[in-house]
Amino acid sequence: MFSTAYRFMRNHQDAEDVTQDVFIKVHRKMAKFRGDSALSTWIYRITVNTALDLLRRRKRRQAVSIDDVPEPSAGPSNLQGLIESMIPSLPEGYRKVFVLHDIQGLKHSEIGEILGITEGASKSQLHRARAAMRRKLAPYLKNRLGM
Repeated sequence: MFSTAYRFMRNHQDAEDVTQDVFIKVHRKMAKFRGDSALSTWIYRITVNTALDLLRRRKRRQAVSIDDVPEPSAGPSNLQGLIESMIPSLPEGYRKVFVLHDIQGLKHSEIGEILGITEGASKSQLHRARAAMRRKLAPYLKNRLGM
Protein backbone atom coordinates (compact mmCIF):
# COMPACT_ATOMS: atom_id res chain seq x y z
CA MET A 1 0.00 0.00 0.00
CA PHE A 2 2.74 2.47 0.96
CA SER A 3 4.82 1.68 -2.14
CA THR A 4 1.82 2.28 -4.39
CA ALA A 5 1.11 5.58 -2.65
CA TYR A 6 4.79 6.55 -2.89
CA ARG A 7 4.91 5.90 -6.64
CA PHE A 8 2.06 8.32 -7.15
CA MET A 9 3.05 10.93 -4.56
CA ARG A 10 6.86 10.79 -5.01
CA ASN A 11 7.27 12.03 -1.45
CA HIS A 12 7.70 9.93 1.69
CA GLN A 13 5.55 12.13 3.95
CA ASP A 14 2.73 12.40 1.42
CA ALA A 15 2.80 8.64 0.86
CA GLU A 16 2.52 8.11 4.63
CA ASP A 17 -0.45 10.48 4.73
CA VAL A 18 -2.14 8.63 1.87
CA THR A 19 -1.45 5.28 3.55
CA GLN A 20 -2.96 6.51 6.80
CA ASP A 21 -6.01 7.82 4.96
CA VAL A 22 -6.38 4.46 3.21
CA PHE A 23 -6.31 2.57 6.53
CA ILE A 24 -9.02 4.87 7.85
CA LYS A 25 -11.14 4.46 4.71
CA VAL A 26 -10.73 0.68 4.71
CA HIS A 27 -11.74 0.51 8.37
CA ARG A 28 -14.79 2.73 7.83
CA LYS A 29 -15.92 1.00 4.63
CA MET A 30 -15.12 -2.63 5.45
CA ALA A 31 -18.81 -3.42 5.90
CA LYS A 32 -19.45 -2.14 2.34
CA PHE A 33 -16.88 -4.52 0.83
CA ARG A 34 -18.98 -6.82 -1.37
CA GLY A 35 -16.34 -9.42 -2.08
CA ASP A 36 -16.74 -9.14 -5.87
CA SER A 37 -12.96 -8.97 -6.10
CA ALA A 38 -10.04 -9.80 -3.83
CA LEU A 39 -9.62 -7.67 -0.72
CA SER A 40 -6.17 -6.63 -1.96
CA THR A 41 -7.67 -5.38 -5.23
CA TRP A 42 -10.21 -3.31 -3.32
CA ILE A 43 -7.47 -1.82 -1.12
CA TYR A 44 -5.31 -1.06 -4.19
CA ARG A 45 -8.21 0.82 -5.71
CA ILE A 46 -8.75 2.85 -2.55
CA THR A 47 -5.01 3.61 -2.43
CA VAL A 48 -4.83 4.74 -6.05
CA ASN A 49 -7.97 6.86 -5.74
CA THR A 50 -6.81 8.46 -2.48
CA ALA A 51 -3.42 9.35 -3.96
CA LEU A 52 -4.97 10.75 -7.13
CA ASP A 53 -7.50 12.77 -5.14
CA LEU A 54 -4.70 14.39 -3.16
CA LEU A 55 -2.74 15.14 -6.34
CA ARG A 56 -5.84 16.69 -7.95
CA ARG A 57 -6.49 18.91 -4.92
CA ARG A 58 -2.89 20.10 -4.95
CA LYS A 59 -2.88 20.67 -8.68
CA ARG A 60 -5.90 22.97 -8.37
CA ARG A 61 -4.09 25.01 -5.71
CA GLN A 62 -0.85 25.33 -7.66
CA ALA A 63 -0.33 27.49 -10.70
CA VAL A 64 2.56 25.29 -11.87
CA SER A 65 1.53 22.20 -13.80
CA ILE A 66 2.92 18.77 -12.89
CA ASP A 67 3.03 18.18 -16.65
CA ASP A 68 6.10 20.41 -16.96
CA VAL A 69 9.07 18.29 -17.98
CA PRO A 70 12.53 19.32 -16.75
CA GLU A 71 15.23 20.37 -19.18
CA PRO A 72 17.39 17.52 -20.53
CA SER A 73 20.45 18.77 -18.64
CA ALA A 74 18.59 18.87 -15.31
CA GLY A 75 17.26 16.11 -13.10
CA PRO A 76 18.45 12.72 -11.94
CA SER A 77 21.62 11.27 -13.38
CA ASN A 78 20.47 7.64 -13.43
CA LEU A 79 17.85 6.22 -15.78
CA GLN A 80 15.56 4.90 -13.02
CA GLY A 81 15.47 8.30 -11.32
CA LEU A 82 14.84 9.97 -14.64
CA ILE A 83 11.93 7.66 -15.43
CA GLU A 84 10.44 8.14 -11.97
CA SER A 85 10.71 11.92 -12.31
CA MET A 86 8.73 11.77 -15.56
CA ILE A 87 5.88 9.56 -14.34
CA PRO A 88 3.86 12.52 -12.99
CA SER A 89 3.87 14.09 -16.46
CA LEU A 90 1.90 11.17 -17.94
CA PRO A 91 -1.85 11.65 -18.41
CA GLU A 92 -3.73 10.29 -15.40
CA GLY A 93 -5.07 7.11 -17.04
CA TYR A 94 -1.69 6.20 -18.49
CA ARG A 95 0.05 6.98 -15.20
CA LYS A 96 -2.27 4.70 -13.21
CA VAL A 97 -1.74 1.74 -15.52
CA PHE A 98 2.01 2.37 -15.88
CA VAL A 99 2.54 2.46 -12.11
CA LEU A 100 0.34 -0.54 -11.38
CA HIS A 101 1.80 -2.72 -14.16
CA ASP A 102 5.42 -1.73 -14.70
CA ILE A 103 6.26 -0.66 -11.16
CA GLN A 104 3.90 -2.63 -8.90
CA GLY A 105 3.92 -5.71 -11.14
CA LEU A 106 0.17 -6.26 -11.34
CA LYS A 107 -1.43 -8.18 -14.19
CA HIS A 108 -3.73 -6.45 -16.66
CA SER A 109 -6.73 -8.36 -15.29
CA GLU A 110 -5.97 -7.06 -11.77
CA ILE A 111 -5.50 -3.52 -13.08
CA GLY A 112 -8.83 -3.76 -14.86
CA GLU A 113 -10.56 -4.71 -11.61
CA ILE A 114 -8.84 -1.95 -9.65
CA LEU A 115 -9.50 0.81 -12.16
CA GLY A 116 -12.84 -0.43 -13.49
CA ILE A 117 -11.58 -0.83 -17.07
CA THR A 118 -11.26 -3.78 -19.40
CA GLU A 119 -8.08 -5.79 -19.71
CA GLY A 120 -7.74 -4.53 -23.29
CA ALA A 121 -8.02 -0.92 -22.14
CA SER A 122 -5.29 -1.58 -19.59
CA LYS A 123 -3.00 -2.98 -22.27
CA SER A 124 -3.74 -0.08 -24.60
CA GLN A 125 -3.10 2.55 -21.95
CA LEU A 126 0.15 0.84 -20.94
CA HIS A 127 1.30 0.83 -24.57
CA ARG A 128 0.49 4.54 -24.89
CA ALA A 129 2.17 5.32 -21.56
CA ARG A 130 5.35 3.57 -22.65
CA ALA A 131 5.29 5.39 -25.99
CA ALA A 132 4.91 8.72 -24.20
CA MET A 133 7.79 7.85 -21.86
CA ARG A 134 9.99 6.95 -24.86
CA ARG A 135 9.21 10.33 -26.47
CA LYS A 136 10.01 12.17 -23.24
CA LEU A 137 13.20 10.20 -22.66
CA ALA A 138 14.54 10.66 -26.20
CA PRO A 139 16.22 14.06 -25.57
CA TYR A 140 17.89 12.75 -22.42
CA LEU A 141 19.16 9.62 -24.07
CA LYS A 142 20.45 11.55 -27.09
CA ASN A 143 22.20 13.96 -24.74
CA ARG A 144 23.82 11.12 -22.76
CA LEU A 145 24.85 9.21 -25.85
CA GLY A 146 26.21 12.35 -27.50
CA MET A 147 23.84 12.21 -30.48
